Amino acid sequence: MDIDQLEPTSNKVILIDATTDSITISWPPPPEKSSAKYILEYRGINVPEFVTLSSSVSATQAKKKNLKSSDGPFFFRVRPIGINEWMGHLCPFELTTKDEESLRMPPPNVDGGCGGYCVVVKWEEFTKGTFKVEGYELQMRELNPGGNRWVTVAPFIRGTEARKRNLKEGVQYQFRIMPAKTMRLVKFSSPSEAVSVTALAPGVTELFKGLPHNCLIQPDRSHIGLEAALGNKVILLFASARWCQPSRIYTPQLFGFYNSNKSDVEIIYVSCDHNESEFQIHFSSMPWKAVPYGIRLRERLLAKIQIKNIPRLVVLNRQGEIMVENAQTQKLDVASWKNNPKF
Repeated sequence: MDIDQLEPTSNKVILIDATTDSITISWPPPPEKSSAKYILEYRGINVPEFVTLSSSVSATQAKKKNLKSSDGPFFFRVRPIGINEWMGHLCPFELTTKDEESLRMPPPNVDGGCGGYCVVVKWEEFTKGTFKVEGYELQMRELNPGGNRWVTVAPFIRGTEARKRNLKEGVQYQFRIMPAKTMRLVKFSSPSEAVSVTALAPGVTELFKGLPHNCLIQPDRSHIGLEAALGNKVILLFASARWCQPSRIYTPQLFGFYNSNKSDVEIIYVSCDHNESEFQIHFSSMPWKAVPYGIRLRERLLAKIQIKNIPRLVVLNRQGEIMVENAQTQKLDVASWKNNPKF
């Protein structure tokens, strides 16, 4: 049996994007060959035989340019070299028309450098045509390992900005946007540039520059990496000292808040104690993390939060900037911090 004459029976090749003259597709890698090379072919719907586009594709995504609408719609098929089974799709892929293309929104801008395993997606307001737009639909997809379909993040968003949380480190993502409730008369935008996420934003990493081995201290005197301690958490800097009576009164009051919210927040003790011994005694009673006493970073952090009196509790945003100056005088509300536009 000649496998080159077989039509693909699977529906594994998916459409990523289409324009007036190009189609972008993706497919999953075989489980036993994650670094396989592929043979990729295509044909127009009225052409009986497939034409080889490449016999050595190394990625799981490809874009075919210079297509003509008169030759379409189009079928694609792909198979790993050495595996005699084509992957394809059951419904042909169509190019967009000039009218459809003229209505599409530009790709959204995606910032993956905000830390906390999240991205901020921004897009331009839709002002084309006669459509009355009240909101937008946002979709995303994972690029790796390949063959992942678009999924809806939110079917209706007011405004032109959204934050997507709980993404996975080491995975690349794309996003696309379109006006909501237009009966699909307006197509989705082309995909955004691929982005990945980090545990900590560059601003937080810079804030703790000079931390020995990039580790904080724990009450049992063990050490924990900065990313492991702070990843995807609201960061609070706590300036206090054993010699200060208001600090000794406030510190136990903070225990209950921390123990109830430590999956979402991390408190870092920035000591104002007179010496290392006092620091060790005072910190040993605390359940959170600390910056080592005898390093310049401790003094730099105290200078950043401009200590005038203690105790002082400062809430940082994802970029390591001060968001709440004197949290010790306010109700401690994690939800309100996360929903703060400055966060």
